[in-house]
Amino acid sequence: MPDHCEDNGYGLAITADKDEAVRAALTLVNEPDWQRINVPPDTSDEEQYIREWACESVHTMNESEHSYRIIFLHKERRQGDLIRLLPGDLGRVWSREFAFLTDREP
Repeated sequence: MPDHCEDNGYGLAITADKDEAVRAALTLVNEPDWQRINVPPDTSDEEQYIREWACESVHTMNESEHSYRIIFLHKERRQGDLIRLLPGDLGRVWSREFAFLTDREP
């Protein structure tokens, strides 16, 4: 689908599967490349994210004729329900990474 969009002049911005190539690209990101971002809080989420960072790289998919920007988003938040945590886990931080593929300019 990304090549079809590119070949026909459609803009593209999709979530990327975290396959082996995407995970490998994520491990190549250097610590200084991550930029802190400020995303408005989601008031429907009981456990608000406390820190978010983003960075980008270039990604080419198997059998693709085009390269795309891949944007990684790293989110951290504190565990909200302290009752679920063991005593040694107080203050623990939960984190998760997301990946997005796009042909749009920054």
